[in-house]
Amino acid sequence: MARLDGKFLKGIVGNATLKKWRDQQIIQIKTHSPRQTEATKKSANLFGKASSLGKLIRQDLANVNCDGRMVNNLNFEDQKILSQCFDKETEQFIFHEQSFSNLEGFEFNAKSLLKNYLWVKPVLTITNDALLVTLPEIKIPEELNFPVNANLCVLRIKVGLIALKAGYRREMQYQDIDIELGQGIVPAQVWSFIIAQGCLCIASATLYYYKKEGNIQTAINTKQFSPSAIFGALYHPGDFVMPPQLNPKLIQIRWRTSGLQLS
Repeated sequence: MARLDGKFLKGIVGNATLKKWRDQQIIQIKTHSPRQTEATKKSANLFGKASSLGKLIRQDLANVNCDGRMVNNLNFEDQKILSQCFDKETEQFIFHEQSFSNLEGFEFNAKSLLKNYLWVKPVLTITNDALLVTLPEIKIPEELNFPVNANLCVLRIKVGLIALKAGYRREMQYQDIDIELGQGIVPAQVWSFIIAQGCLCIASATLYYYKKEGNIQTAINTKQFSPSAIFGALYHPGDFVMPPQLNPKLIQIRWRTSGLQLS
């Protein structure tokens, strides 16, 4: 109820509060805060976890020059995957080796798609506790396009490991291959990376182009032109255990908390 105090009304009328402030009549409207249902809370929690996962993937794999929409697109894909892997009865995430396969082919820059420049696809496989990256033979320039003025390309393969339930991540590992425009063929190659059970193993390929004149290399890549994409995403089932072959000091350097625990 409001009452008249001189020339001003004071009190509460419905969802409005009337008061005097510096010889003026003030009306404050109480905003409505809708009550969150249990389903709404769970959805918000899932989105938060997907955003955290997306951030880790971007930090490990993404090129510095990314498409502006990439962040939201990656979070959306992660949310779909986590929603599919969430068991409503046990309220636990259940992951299998191919749970994250929908991330394969995800492009980091829509204005320069990797698939339009690299016409062979690296393959990711798991053997025991080793992650194998197999790069098929590349015919130059038929299977690797060079932009105008570029005569050197550095193909960088990046591998990130995230222990989803334990809340750890391993420092990003990478392998570079220098490819010259006139070299003809890049032989097939295989790299092996030590991994741990309970980890999401995710790999991307990025192309860095240069104009090479003598010992001088001029970068061709720009914010708009930076081909980079995820080519493999596998989950290594099991319970995460710090690799025993590393001493504690090295583990602290190579493994660190991720800020994400999908239990």
